[in-house]
Amino acid sequence: MSLLSSMNFFAQAAGVSSDKVQTARAVLAKLMRAELDAITVDMIDRTLPLPGYEKVTREQVVPNCTRAMQMLLQTLDGGSENTFAMSIRGIAYQRATQGLPIHAISNILDLTELMLGELGQRIEDRELRLAALVYARLVCDEARAIIVSAFQQAMEESRAAINRLVSQFSAPLLPVLPGVLLLPLVGAIGEARSQQIVETVLHGIGDTGAHTAIFDITGLTDVDVHLAGYITRLAAAARLLGAKVVLVGVKSQVAKALVEGGAELSHLTIFANLASALLAASRNRPS
Repeated sequence: MSLLSSMNFFAQAAGVSSDKVQTARAVLAKLMRAELDAITVDMIDRTLPLPGYEKVTREQVVPNCTRAMQMLLQTLDGGSENTFAMSIRGIAYQRATQGLPIHAISNILDLTELMLGELGQRIEDRELRLAALVYARLVCDEARAIIVSAFQQAMEESRAAINRLVSQFSAPLLPVLPGVLLLPLVGAIGEARSQQIVETVLHGIGDTGAHTAIFDITGLTDVDVHLAGYITRLAAAARLLGAKVVLVGVKSQVAKALVEGGAELSHLTIFANLASALLAASRNRPS
């Protein structure tokens, strides 16, 4: 919905004409333009004590607040777009990436609406004062919707970055000897991660022509009930590619899970430690 369409809707809901809102908008612009510097300083002073700004310096607040007030004046002056809301979006995204909570920005919009309301109280005509309040709420509500969008974008980008990092380190396949790949596994292995491990290992065997894939499971902290099935399927797939799967660091909990899960242990080679597995792999290298 455009700013003009929103204005007409809000005006109708408040029982004032859209012409009155337009007039109030122009009056607010005139009042704000006459005191822009003082209003900007006041907004800076009101912003600094807000929750979430404890570690933000005045020098960091000044340029953003100054620009936001300038954009607000442009919006009041009759710009076709809510330039104030778009300027707030940039600030909101920046603050979101810095770890500030969303209320740190929404509180600023509360202050902005309050400031516009205080300017509107200077208007003598009662209906025009109401129209000024309608416009103040309209401008700030549009900005509120936009900062939610900015925070959602920052969160999605952060989540995507974390997922990429997890993807890189959840199945680190290391070539340790000619024809030997090592996969150290730590933490828990669930359905999604197990599928990624299978794909990583099979791609690694196919790309390198490895004859041995060593799984060091010493660091497993949680054993999924389907662990035996994962390992059995992986060993069978590896055999089809001409490689064998070696397990290292099998603890009692893992051994129990493998047996109870029906793992095909005859298809697996198990060593007590990584050194023994590497020595055997180097000796058994195909000529």
